[in-house]
Amino acid sequence: MLNVWRPDYKFKFPISGTRNLKFQLAWLAEWEWLAYSKEEDGAYCLWCSLFPPSSGGRSRVGLGKLVHTKFSQWKNAKEEFRAHQNLQYHDDSRLKVAGFLSVACGKQDNVHMQLDTAQKRKVGFLKYSCVYITFPMDSFFPHRPKP
Repeated sequence: MLNVWRPDYKFKFPISGTRNLKFQLAWLAEWEWLAYSKEEDGAYCLWCSLFPPSSGGRSRVGLGKLVHTKFSQWKNAKEEFRAHQNLQYHDDSRLKVAGFLSVACGKQDNVHMQLDTAQKRKVGFLKYSCVYITFPMDSFFPHRPKP
């Protein structure tokens, strides 16, 4: 995810359609999630492609352009990119990418380590609680025989 191919300013994007439109390099800077496939001459949402939702949201519309299939209708590109960016499943994918990168880059432990650490804290707390509870009980029964 950190090393996705990005065309440089010298790259010649293919012209398509009757209007001679093409992908614009500036779009990659404007939308950090956008990726361009030179093999398919199409755009994809990197985040949603790597962490796709099971469906297209409340309407249960199947996922298509920008996720499973290329987007190449350059005339409406900016409007489509804005609309995609505001979808709930896109935001969910963004959070999944952030979590993945946080673990991959060592900024956060993976889930197993987090659970293990939480379990150790819980056991430590319970041990402390037992010691704390046991100690005052001895003071309530000073004449109790010691084992």
